[in-house]
Amino acid sequence: MMKYIMITFAAVVFVFLSVLVYLAISGPSGGQSGQPLPRTPRITETRAREIAQDDAKRVYRDLSMYEVKATLQEDGWHVDYELANKSSQGGGPHYLIDPNDGTLVKKEYEQ
Repeated sequence: MMKYIMITFAAVVFVFLSVLVYLAISGPSGGQSGQPLPRTPRITETRAREIAQDDAKRVYRDLSMYEVKATLQEDGWHVDYELANKSSQGGGPHYLIDPNDGTLVKKEYEQ
């Protein structure tokens, strides 16, 4: 009887450990391939804003009338200058900044 209990216990432990190993290997994606792993950007939001501001000051000079929003999306940092006064016409610059090396991937100017 004791031998039967020990064999059963060993089998349960083996199954439990197997499940743990499987979960550790498959990770949070559940073993789905083809999805890129999320990467931590080397460029911080503060640095992305600085990069955009350097270009925006060169083109627009006075940026006091704009509100700045920066969001990290799959393709990089999106830094947008929107007019603080919503009833004003025109707009500010919009940037896409590479999150790894800080290059300006795309920039658009509104007047």
